[in-house]
Amino acid sequence: MSTDPQEVLRLLFGEGGTRRFTQDSPILPEVWLKFFETGAERPVDLLLNPCRGRSPGELRTALQEALRQHDTEAASGSPGWRFRSQTWQPDQRKPMVYNESHLAAELWLDELIRCALPLTKWWQEYVWREGKKRPAIGPDLAEEIRATPRNLSEDFLWLVKVLGHFVRENAPPEWLTDSPSDTQLGLSFLEGVPVPPPGQHPHLLWSVSLNRPTSIAVRQSCPAVKADAAVRLFQMSCKELCWGIVDSGVDAAHPAFRQREKGKPKEERDQQGGLQSRVHRTYDFSRLRSLLDPEGGPVELWDEETHTDFSREARQSLKNAQVKMAEARERLRHGRMLEWDGLEPCLRVPHDRLYKPPKDEHGTHVAGILGGDWKKADGAMPEDEKQDLAGMCPDIGIYDLRVFDEKGEGTEFEVLAALQLVRYLNAHTDRPVVQGVNISLSIPHEVSSYACGRTPVCEECARLVGNGVVVVVAAGNQGYTGKLGASLGIAAYQDISITDPGNAEDVITVGATHRHMPHTYGVSYFSSRGPTGDGRSKPDLVAPGEKIKSVVPGCGVKSMDGTSMAAPHVSGAAALLMARHTELIGQPARVKEILCRTATDLGRDRYFQGSGMVDILRAIQSV
Repeated sequence: MSTDPQEVLRLLFGEGGTRRFTQDSPILPEVWLKFFETGAERPVDLLLNPCRGRSPGELRTALQEALRQHDTEAASGSPGWRFRSQTWQPDQRKPMVYNESHLAAELWLDELIRCALPLTKWWQEYVWREGKKRPAIGPDLAEEIRATPRNLSEDFLWLVKVLGHFVRENAPPEWLTDSPSDTQLGLSFLEGVPVPPPGQHPHLLWSVSLNRPTSIAVRQSCPAVKADAAVRLFQMSCKELCWGIVDSGVDAAHPAFRQREKGKPKEERDQQGGLQSRVHRTYDFSRLRSLLDPEGGPVELWDEETHTDFSREARQSLKNAQVKMAEARERLRHGRMLEWDGLEPCLRVPHDRLYKPPKDEHGTHVAGILGGDWKKADGAMPEDEKQDLAGMCPDIGIYDLRVFDEKGEGTEFEVLAALQLVRYLNAHTDRPVVQGVNISLSIPHEVSSYACGRTPVCEECARLVGNGVVVVVAAGNQGYTGKLGASLGIAAYQDISITDPGNAEDVITVGATHRHMPHTYGVSYFSSRGPTGDGRSKPDLVAPGEKIKSVVPGCGVKSMDGTSMAAPHVSGAAALLMARHTELIGQPARVKEILCRTATDLGRDRYFQGSGMVDILRAIQSV
């Protein structure tokens, strides 16, 4: 049984003069809402943020030990009630893994409260506040709370109340036969949890948030932003630049991304069987958690039968990667920092004869808007296509960073890792290999849980920008809800609807407009609108995002709508600007300032259009 979300929020925040706020406990409101929603059905996938100065590996080691102790106590019949579905099997749980900044773990509520929460400063210093009583948690405490609640901290009383409500809503009927109070039910959940002695503060855990699910948020559109004119006028080439596409995957075998020589496409494969593609590398983060699992099975990257006709060098490379991954897992098992040297080769998808294009069309479509180049003379184009298909930067290099699995599902953890990999790649070469990243996905922002622009993915984007990479993101497609007054034909639009990571200050957040008549039609009805939850101006720019034609896997062409389609137009504009003025490479703040300052005003509200529609020709000429 689930509880009404508004009732849960009233319980979490209180009413009148006793209201609480987001920062009052390390467990964010969205986590409580998720546990009340799922009840005892399954554990919840969480992101655990370690305290400053502590590593995710240290946190994992401590939490694993606490979980083992918890399971031992439950098996021996000691206090520690665990409220879980009896049909859920342990092997269904995702592995507990960490990247550079966060620990991802699926936990039941009893594990979160009894194992993770005691690792926080909040538990050790605020729940058991100095000057307040530190009693053992047991049945007799219910009467003491009723008689002298002032002896205990407000945080402890609040936690007992929340847990008691959860138990009442989800417990089987036999639990409620004696009409226990919420206080008694909450204490039954906490009974036996260790009470920290004064002065002992091994703080490891700072906050707990949801591992939020992510969602997938050119012929006539390139002239709208004057990309065609800029290329013809300045004879620019982006072949020395590379852009990362954080998405569902890019079809590296598509003719639109084929390498060219003297204007003609090369053969699909070279003599070693590798694709001759401008998609330089493909990384699959959908298998990240299984790779990072220290207790997981062996990583099998090659076998003699499958790779029998591969070159000796190719087979040796796969063997070396497998050995490195085994060494990396051993380090992770001991809680050491994540090292990309061993993980990077295992995430890489070889462009060999076993290469399979992504099933989802979204990432290839986005990459085609940025860097597609498919001419009728190349062949294989659908018969009903009358003209060549060219993206903003037809010769740009692409890094395919897949963060969705074959079912189209992904989480914030994979996106964080993809952005961290880009930082690693750039830090281990003389010259950065990825100059920009396009993120055409969205994660709804929960204002009651996070400071706006301070979510894990927003902070990771800020780190990447700080390392000299341009980050362009879609504003989201939440500008129209369609819920209010539907029976009366009244449409419902929504302000403050920018999704993450579009709320990050330093990224270029892009809304959508019409593909070739932006002054007439203005900002697309679905495009998310500002301001941000903390009052900052977003989006930054708009670009064509309606009925944008681009390539899809399997030598296909398709029209799609969304701010997902608008973002790669601005990625292309940033790349062209850097190609023309190479001194801007590594200066994302300067690139953003120029693009915003030279945008075309569409005469719409600032929170709809940002600075206006990107104008690459004017941007180049302004420098």
